Amino acid sequence: MRFNRRQLVVAGLSAAVLSAGGFGLYTAPARAARKALAASFGDDVANHPETTRFLDSYLIRYRAAARTTSRLTRLGNQARTWGLPLYDAAQFGGDVVQTYLTSTNVVLVAENGEDLAFVALRDPYASPCTNQLSANWL
Repeated sequence: MRFNRRQLVVAGLSAAVLSAGGFGLYTAPARAARKALAASFGDDVANHPETTRFLDSYLIRYRAAARTTSRLTRLGNQARTWGLPLYDAAQFGGDVVQTYLTSTNVVLVAENGEDLAFVALRDPYASPCTNQLSANWL
């Protein structure tokens, strides 16, 4: 089977578009999470290395939760939200901010100017004492 130049160009462009779309779907939760944190706490906090550590841990848990849902549900959500397999953008942003508040000392950063520290993702069942919001502020 021989391919002419037009068929090779179309195949190459199709592969490029599909790979760019797949990359966009994979990075959409990370971009949306950083955007939600920047809207709540500012760009300095959103681009801090400890925030990157938090997002790495958070997105592992998020993608694991997404794998437990049906494929049809994930595809429907990705089509509606341009890449988020779970939740809509408002729910996702709220969950990211709430988890960030209870996993880092961002309140102390805002009040006292301390350096930002990510402890661990708060899991009320596995480690209830890691709630940084109640440990440092309340």
